[in-house]
Amino acid sequence: MGYISQTKTYTIDLNLPEEERWQKVIKDDKIAVKKLINEAKKDISHVPRFLRWIFRKGYQLVGGYYTDEMDSWASSLDVARGDVAMLQCSYELAHFSEYVGERIPIRPFGCTTGVKWLKGVGMVHLRNMDWPLRNIGKTTRLFKFTNGNRHFIAVGVSGFVGVLSGMLPGAYSITMNYSPVTRRPRLMNWGPSFLLRDVLEECDTYEDAVYYLKNEILSTGVLYTICGTKKGQACIIERTGDKASVIKMKDKSLVSANHYTSNKFKNYNFDEGLLEWSLTRYDTMKDLLEYQRKYHSKENIFKCLNVEPVFNDDSYQQMMFIPARDELKVRRWV
Repeated sequence: MGYISQTKTYTIDLNLPEEERWQKVIKDDKIAVKKLINEAKKDISHVPRFLRWIFRKGYQLVGGYYTDEMDSWASSLDVARGDVAMLQCSYELAHFSEYVGERIPIRPFGCTTGVKWLKGVGMVHLRNMDWPLRNIGKTTRLFKFTNGNRHFIAVGVSGFVGVLSGMLPGAYSITMNYSPVTRRPRLMNWGPSFLLRDVLEECDTYEDAVYYLKNEILSTGVLYTICGTKKGQACIIERTGDKASVIKMKDKSLVSANHYTSNKFKNYNFDEGLLEWSLTRYDTMKDLLEYQRKYHSKENIFKCLNVEPVFNDDSYQQMMFIPARDELKVRRWV
C-alpha cells in the first residue's frame, strides 16, 4: 500500500438534469463505490431504517441540495435513498454526533492545509485530506464540472456529490476542514461541502468567493481555506452556522487544521486531547512552510504533506493547487 498519482478524471455536465450528471461515473465505479458505502454505513448501522427514510424525506422537504443527484446514485447502486442521503451529510452528522455526546457515533474528519507564496510560481495551496474510511483512496477521482465554456475542477470521492476541495482555474482554490461543534446542525441551511460546490459553480473571482463563504448561513461550522492568484491573496474563513471570522495571510504562510484560531470562536475548541492533535499538525505545517528551506521550491513543497503528523493514518488524499497556473497535483492512498 502507498500513494499513487494515477487518478481518473470525469466530466460532470451541469447543463444535464441532475439525475443524468453522474451516469458515466456510476457505470465505471459501481463496485468501488458500493465497497465505500458499505464501509461508511457502519457509522449509521445502529440507526433504524425508518429513521434513515425520515431523514431523506426531511432533507428534501427543507430544500436539501442535490437530492436528485443523490437519488441517482442510490437507484443505480440499489442502495436505500435514506442511507445515501445520510452518508452525503456525514460532515453534518459527525457534528450532530458530537453535539449529542456521541450517541450517534459518526467519526470526525481531520485535514491539514497550508498556503505559501513561491517566487516564480505563485500562490500554492496544499492539503492532506484525512477521513477515516480506507476506501477513500480507491474512490478518489478528479471531477471537471462544466457549464458551457466555464469549468472548475474538484478532487472528490466517487459517490459523493458535495465538494471538499476544488479550484476555479485562474481565479482561486478552496478546501474545507472539519471544525469544532458550535451548535446543533440545521439541514435547512447550506451544508459546508454543498456551499463550497455552489461557490465554485457561481463565483468568478476570489473576492466573490470569500464574500459568499463568509456570509451564507450554514447548517454547521467549518474551516474554509481559500487561495487566490496574487501574492498574499489567501485567507482562512472560520465559520459557525451564522457567524464568520476571516484570518488573512500576513506571514510567510497560512495554515489551518481543525481548531479555531480567532479569539471570537476559541471557546468552541475541542477537548484537550483533540485540540492538542490539531495544534501539533498546525504547528508542524507552519514550521515546514516558513522555516524549512528545503521545502521552499515547487519541486519540494508538496513533500510537506508527507511529514508526520501532517501525514497520518487517515491521510487518504494529498493535493496541491496553483490557481494562477491552472496546475493541480494529486496523490491518493491505496
